[in-house]
Amino acid sequence: MDIKEKNNPVIIIGGGTAGLAAAKKLKENNIPVLVLEGRNRIGGRVHTINVTDEGSSALELGAKWITGASGNAEYELALEEGLEMYSEESSMGIFNNIDDSGHWMSLFQSVSLFGSVGLSFLPLNKCYPEGTSVYDALLFLDESSIVFKTIEAFLSGLMALPIDELSANYFCKGYYYDQESYSVLSINRVITGGKIKFIEVLSQSLTENEVVLNKNVTSITVSPEDGNDTSKVFVQTSDGSIYEGRNVIVTVPIGVLKANTIVFNPPLPEEKQAVIERIGNGMVERIAMTFKNAFWRECSDEPRAFQYVSKESPPRFPAFLDDSDQAGIPTLFALVSGPVAQELLNDPDSLISEMKDVLQLIFPDLYEPPISVFTSKWLGDPFSRGSYAGPSISTLPGDFVKLAEPIHNGSILFAGDSTHQLSGYVEGAMLSGEREAERIISNASVKRND
Repeated sequence: MDIKEKNNPVIIIGGGTAGLAAAKKLKENNIPVLVLEGRNRIGGRVHTINVTDEGSSALELGAKWITGASGNAEYELALEEGLEMYSEESSMGIFNNIDDSGHWMSLFQSVSLFGSVGLSFLPLNKCYPEGTSVYDALLFLDESSIVFKTIEAFLSGLMALPIDELSANYFCKGYYYDQESYSVLSINRVITGGKIKFIEVLSQSLTENEVVLNKNVTSITVSPEDGNDTSKVFVQTSDGSIYEGRNVIVTVPIGVLKANTIVFNPPLPEEKQAVIERIGNGMVERIAMTFKNAFWRECSDEPRAFQYVSKESPPRFPAFLDDSDQAGIPTLFALVSGPVAQELLNDPDSLISEMKDVLQLIFPDLYEPPISVFTSKWLGDPFSRGSYAGPSISTLPGDFVKLAEPIHNGSILFAGDSTHQLSGYVEGAMLSGEREAERIISNASVKRND
């Protein structure tokens, strides 16, 4: 087997946001890079597809929104690069089917409910003993109440972890993160033409020789094992190729790290393995449907996005969102998470049929069958094995920071949303890639000065 890339580049495993951000910054500082991506495309969990014959169609099966504005590094880069963006409507209606009566809540009822939900969130602002779940923290509520079910539906779709697995300390400032995550009331912006436009910004300076697709990394070897200054790093892929580099930045998602599909030689330190085990692996999928007519828009007094609140736990279809403007055709997508996301992987036809029945219930006189259905498959994708990281009841303070710590004197570094305090956000992934690039740049500068 030939050993390739003897100019000793920094090898970056994963061509998603983190990997491309790292490569962009390293190349700007004249450090050679090689990105190895397992899929036949770049972007990672950003996946924009065209669902019409028009080039402007952009349906997102992965990351979609830019949350917040001022201070958001993703937003600022998109603005700097001249990407067109627009604010997306954030109001949401509620269809209440807890008692099987199936009815829309009035504006007054919805406002009253959101007020009760807000008050119920107040106790979550404190810190709880380790291992306390959001479910535990909400036990003062009646589990069958509309308030409890609305919170469960909202968090299941947002956090991608069931509330009995999601740590209550996620909301405790300073427990897991130095800075607060974005408020649910933050402005959500969408890039015209899709999130792929942002990926193009990150990758535009990279050549075909610097980004190699369809490369499934199977092992990373540091030689000699003591990781001294003369260490070399070898990356092997499933087709037998071996690449030699000066450093490796591992940007794969937490689900891939948990699956142990990449063999580290020497093995990862026990503490690093324990951190990987403790960090939560969120599972949320999208079922996108295109229609001949946007029948849900005929209810002019109802928002284009709506929660479906039912008695089932975990929630079956916690939210439906209108993506017609971006997709270029009447489009709704449903969010499913946790065990329901697993159902989508195991038996998609059955779950999609159930979802259609729910839409028929919500719009009995207006519903029409979809023209086509598209589903994300992050859980079954060998290069993601889930959606994004989050604090489970097992996650300890400092775990996200510990996951980011380099090993073997900086020969192997780690980036990705699971290594940043903005876990689950594209911004967090981007900043983590830049962080590790800066680490390599700083070390290179020190060595030159020596």
